[in-house]
Amino acid sequence: MIESFSVVEGLDLNDPPGAIASLNKYFNELDNGLKERKTLLKMEACDDSYSFICGLSPENAADHTVKAVDFARTMTEVAAATDTGLRVRAGVHTIRRMLGGLIRTLCPRLMLFSEEVEEARHAAVRGVPGCIHLTQEARESYERQKAPLCDNPPPT
Repeated sequence: MIESFSVVEGLDLNDPPGAIASLNKYFNELDNGLKERKTLLKMEACDDSYSFICGLSPENAADHTVKAVDFARTMTEVAAATDTGLRVRAGVHTIRRMLGGLIRTLCPRLMLFSEEVEEARHAAVRGVPGCIHLTQEARESYERQKAPLCDNPPPT
């Protein structure tokens, strides 16, 4: 299972209505993109972050990292294409073990619990705006599913 997390930069906090409008525009574009990708599931949009998961079911687990990286690329492209001035740092991590389920009854929410859930967030937070940052586990998973991420990978 893959988790991806983005952190948005470039919000004008001196203009709260403008900042909210920018985030709303960006998050709506991402939500519309997820509608077209049935194998991805939005987890949360909170503060200036947006997270989704992929690979929960066996039928879409075979290439889940490729799909997650593709949507992370979309996340950075959407931010660059909008007139909001937002810059996105995306992080992708492969989670090996987790527990999940629905909580609450009034407004049900899917929650995932794992020691690894924060890895994608850490990759994004430490990253460079406009780039997708993969943990080592995500990189290895991507290369098993598709191809090397670069022409000259570093020696192992």
